[in-house]
Amino acid sequence: MARLRPCRVRPDLTAVLLLASVLALGPAAVPALGAPVADTRTSAYAEPAECRPGGPLSHPSSFSPGDSGSAVSHLQCLLDRLGYTVPATGHYDPQTAQAVRQFFADQGLPYDGILGPSFWTRLHR
Repeated sequence: MARLRPCRVRPDLTAVLLLASVLALGPAAVPALGAPVADTRTSAYAEPAECRPGGPLSHPSSFSPGDSGSAVSHLQCLLDRLGYTVPATGHYDPQTAQAVRQFFADQGLPYDGILGPSFWTRLHR
């Protein structure tokens, strides 16, 4: 009887990096690596067309006064879409911070400064 040799599977480096990124950054990391954007019907967040995020870090866990960029624009767009008066400046200003606090209060969420999964899930409804 022939002796079977152990099979050594060597994972593709791209697959390993993709998996590590998804585990570290969540599903938003996939588009940054050149993979196709997930179908919004199956993604954790159904992104409205006018509020598409601009990169892998579009759902950060916090913002600080003075922050700016596509993640802030994304946040402002989602808040505006839900009726909160927020100018789409791309800058995390006092008006945006107040809208975030008001959203937490309206949703019955305790405000601790962390924009976690509950916050983003409710913001995308």
